[in-house]
Amino acid sequence: MLPIEEAAIILKLMGDKTRLTMLKLLEGDSCCVCEFVELFGMSQPAISQHLRKLKDVGLVKEDKRQQWVFYYLNEKHELYPLIKCVLSTLPSQHEKLLQLTKDGKRIECCSIKGRIVKMTKEQTSGISFFERYLTVWVLLCMVFGVLLSVLFPDVTTYLQDLTYAEISIPIAILIWLMIYPMMMKVNFKSVKRISKDRKGIYLTWVINWLVKPFTMYAISYVFFYFIFSPFISADLAREYVAGAVILGAAPCTAMVFVWSHLTKGDPAYTVVQVATNDLIVLLLYTPIVALLLGVSGIEVPFDTLILSIVLFVVIPLIGGLLTRQHMVKTKGETYFEETFLAKFKHTTTIGLLLTLILIFMFQGETILSNYGHIVLIAVPLIIQTFFIFFLAYFVAKKLNLTHDIAAPAGMIGASNFFELSVAVAISLFGVTSPVALAVTVGIIVEVPVMLMLVKIANNTRHWFRA
Repeated sequence: MLPIEEAAIILKLMGDKTRLTMLKLLEGDSCCVCEFVELFGMSQPAISQHLRKLKDVGLVKEDKRQQWVFYYLNEKHELYPLIKCVLSTLPSQHEKLLQLTKDGKRIECCSIKGRIVKMTKEQTSGISFFERYLTVWVLLCMVFGVLLSVLFPDVTTYLQDLTYAEISIPIAILIWLMIYPMMMKVNFKSVKRISKDRKGIYLTWVINWLVKPFTMYAISYVFFYFIFSPFISADLAREYVAGAVILGAAPCTAMVFVWSHLTKGDPAYTVVQVATNDLIVLLLYTPIVALLLGVSGIEVPFDTLILSIVLFVVIPLIGGLLTRQHMVKTKGETYFEETFLAKFKHTTTIGLLLTLILIFMFQGETILSNYGHIVLIAVPLIIQTFFIFFLAYFVAKKLNLTHDIAAPAGMIGASNFFELSVAVAISLFGVTSPVALAVTVGIIVEVPVMLMLVKIANNTRHWFRA
């Protein structure tokens, strides 16, 4: 017997003409988003929104080949007999696909579930020049930032001093720019379904609080006390380990929204993942750091912590919600999905590159005067970042989570809460201490490394269920 509640949800989704036509097109075939854009004459964000709704209930699955994601009907879905019955009563849409082929707009590059699809030069150029060479722009921004710190030291100092509670005001503005588009995509109706599948939430808790601080301590201890012992003293090793632990014990708050956005993570789920971890920081950060470092008197700078949560979670979330409600009410959901969101297509990437320039501008003097030790400190930090990401990522795969939950889960653990760690390092050991230098190196290496992980996550999307 078919479950009535699930059947009602499926039939309601199929009540939309566009989604019903999509399902008919996928009957015995596979299609890429670009093909749907051509067939329906709609924007890519609008098509992606329809596909996401079909994926959420498991009606369609996806398979990634090269840089393209192809969609096909999930014939193993428990309600597939019902879907098949409905689709059998509809006229064939095969002629539309044949016409698309004649026009040279189908994609041909691989076989998916036994179906051959085509890729033309027109579609391969769909990735913009800007996006195709993002790695080059990142490297140029890093060099440009250091160069600006040398050529304009007074400007650098002025911008660096624009802080409140250890939070850089210029970088805070850019972070808003980066995460605002994702916050507009948060649909609070979808938050209800999170309570039905909390595995992604539990995964981030376990990785961030029962694994990450201890692996950070172990990896940094091995490198600084043993592998790098010919280059640094035991006293210096102890301080570098302290910096690594202070950095690694606090999961990211703000930038994880950027990484989630770049990996097409579930916005609502990411918000819950970040918010719950921020609450746990209040309880566990101090005792974990005290335990690993054997020091007492550690005080969490609550002004920095609370301000960061308000600035990078609460305010953008409220702003995105109000914007969404206003645009849907005044212009309609179709305009919001197809036109308004499309205006912010490159906002996150541009904000990220500008943030990189500022980070390397602020740390230019440190990089040039300590480049030898920066390389030594960077090695265990990078290894830890990759290890935690892949640990969370593979566990998520074993838990059968979808990619839009698995990728942010890995990103949250891999990235760090810079504002909090900098404030703690400076308050405990001083601004010129080796501990503060180790935390600073974390800031320097994280964005380039996280961009590498974003690319890996996007290229392995097909590992996960739709």
